[in-house]
Amino acid sequence: FYSEEKVLTFFTDNHLLLSNYLHRHDVPYDEELILTSDFGHDHLSLLGFPREQLPPELARLSHSELDAALFCQDIVEALEMYQVEEGLSFFLTRKEQEEIAALMKAALPNHEFAEIEFGSLLLDWSDFVTECENLFEGDLWEYKQCLRIRDAIQLVIEIAPPELSAKILSIVREPDQTFSAILTDRRKRLDAPDEITLRQERFWYQGMVTRQGTVLRRDLIRNGWFKRPS
Repeated sequence: FYSEEKVLTFFTDNHLLLSNYLHRHDVPYDEELILTSDFGHDHLSLLGFPREQLPPELARLSHSELDAALFCQDIVEALEMYQVEEGLSFFLTRKEQEEIAALMKAALPNHEFAEIEFGSLLLDWSDFVTECENLFEGDLWEYKQCLRIRDAIQLVIEIAPPELSAKILSIVREPDQTFSAILTDRRKRLDAPDEITLRQERFWYQGMVTRQGTVLRRDLIRNGWFKRPS
């Protein structure tokens, strides 16, 4: 299988999904696929080969069908894969994802986050922290919604088995440290919702991010955030 993009991963059961995908579409493949890492990450472009050198199954495809920028995205969608930001290095196995999903559904049976893939919550938290580093342009309600994501992550950390809990903690350590560093007015705190009960103090509700957009700052003024204690 040729590719100039690092789209396919063989670290979990994605290789089974891929094999099934190729089989269903009658695409021959070597069951013992060699990873490109074995060749120092040399990537081969299908468009870089003369047609006569391509396997017959590929030679009959159009130019656009051989373009990795197009077919890799199709594979990503077909296998329901999601990209991981370089700054957020984590990897959860399918077994761990299923275990987390079961824990969340048991602890939060009717909660909106129970139906969301945990990996997406981790990425959402990281994206929110990055936005706050630059400038949070949402309103106070949106800001609090993002803090609720961290609540859900913390719940899983507290109820998961020790090894899995430690793994999730290592995943959020970097965005947590970043978020803590950009908080100001730490003597004040936003009210945390009571929908999730946690053992740990929620540092993410203590203070406010330094770089506040116009809408967030307006909402904070309306809610008396900047009032001096009498």
